[in-house]
Amino acid sequence: MNLFLFRIINGLAYKSVFLDKIMMFSSKYIPYIYGIIIFTYFIYGVIKNNRKLKYMTISIFILLLINFLISYIIGLVYYVPRPFVANKVNLLYPHNVSSSFPSSHALGVMTIALGISNKVKKIGYLLILVSILVGISRVYVGHHYPSDVIAGFIIAFSSNYIYLKLLHDKVFKFLKVNSFIV
Repeated sequence: MNLFLFRIINGLAYKSVFLDKIMMFSSKYIPYIYGIIIFTYFIYGVIKNNRKLKYMTISIFILLLINFLISYIIGLVYYVPRPFVANKVNLLYPHNVSSSFPSSHALGVMTIALGISNKVKKIGYLLILVSILVGISRVYVGHHYPSDVIAGFIIAFSSNYIYLKLLHDKVFKFLKVNSFIV
C-alpha cells in the first residue's frame, strides 16, 4: 500500500511544470518560511511584551527539540532507505541518502503549525493545511514514502497532545516565575 500510494503521488511528477515548481517550492522552502514565522512571532512578542506570543514560540521550540530527538532516535533504530535508493522514481531534485523514516520536514512543519494553532487558531489551522501540502510534496519530489510523512505527522500530533496535557502548565509556570526568560 505504501509503495502503491508513493507511485500514484510521485507518478504525477514531470507531468506539469507548474505543479512540479509548486511541489519543489513546498518541499524545499516552506519549512524555512515556517521558521521565519516563528521568529517573527517571537520578535513581535518581545517588542509588544506579549507573553502569550513569547511563550508560544518557546513552547514550539521545546516541542521541535523533543520531536527532532525522537525522529533522530527512530532513524537510528529503524532505518528505511529513501524511495530513490531502492526504486526507480521521479526525483525532482537530489537528496542525501539518509533514513527516510520519519519525515523530518513533515514533522517540523506540523509541529510548528500545531504549536501556533494552540494559541492563534485561524493562522494555525491554515498552517496545518499547508503542512499537509508539504507532506504530500515530500512524496511527490521522490524523497519520502507516504508512511514517512504520516509518521512525522503522528509524532507531531502526539507530542503536541502530551505537551498540552502534561508539560504545558509546568513550563508556563517555570517561565512565569523566571520572568527574565519571557
